[in-house]
Formats: sequence, structure tokens, C-alpha cells
Amino acid sequence: MSTTMQAEYSPYETPKDLLADRSISNKEKIRLLKIWQKDEEALIRASSEGLSGGEDNQLKAVQNALDSLGV
Repeated sequence: MSTTMQAEYSPYETPKDLLADRSISNKEKIRLLKIWQKDEEALIRASSEGLSGGEDNQLKAVQNALDSLGV
């Protein structure tokens, strides 16, 4: 993850959950998804180096969510 603190997107189990939240703007959704994307990419790099935290990769779902917002 990008920080040792809990990620801002952590209330959402999936990127689709974040997209469904009508209480935040699309601009905020994009910001959160970009953070999520960077974190997923870091997890993939760590996994390829043998450092796995046992978490499932959601990079494709994050990318799909960004695509649906026109990013």
C-alpha cells in the first residue's frame, strides 16, 4: 500500500462498491481509484519478488472502474 495507514479506499471491498457510492463525486472516485491502482501495482511487484501478503489482486477491477469513469 502507499502508506502504513489504512488506505482511503478501505471502506470499499471492491472497486465496484466504490463506484456505487453516490455520496462521493466522480472526481473523488477517480482519485481513490488511482491510489488503489498504485497499491495493487505495488502488491504485484512485491509478489513477483516473492513477497506476498496473501491478498487477492484487484488491479483489473480497478482499471475497469477507471475505464467506466472515462479515465
